[in-house]
Amino acid sequence: MAFITVEIDDEVLEKVAAYAAARGTAPEGLLKAHLEHLALIPPAVRTDLDEARRKIRELAETSPLDVGPITWTRESLYDRDEQRDERRRAEESKSILELRPSADRQT
Repeated sequence: MAFITVEIDDEVLEKVAAYAAARGTAPEGLLKAHLEHLALIPPAVRTDLDEARRKIRELAETSPLDVGPITWTRESLYDRDEQRDERRRAEESKSILELRPSADRQT
């Protein structure tokens, strides 16, 4: 088994160590797993992946799409889902009541 030495910025190492610790390993373990994964990818596939990544970056950088300012929050999106669900339940209840004969309806 071979050993390698890598020089890395202290701040980067701190962040990687925290990331690794949260996953029950060490930075060395992450690096080893990543290198082993890279070694399993055939060169032709790796080249295709690199080209796809390059094209995606190029599209992202040159896209004229402008979505404008973000005016929503994560919380508002969840609130909207809850409001939609409440409206749906109310509509279903109303539909069920409309199907009942008028004598069975309770006021």
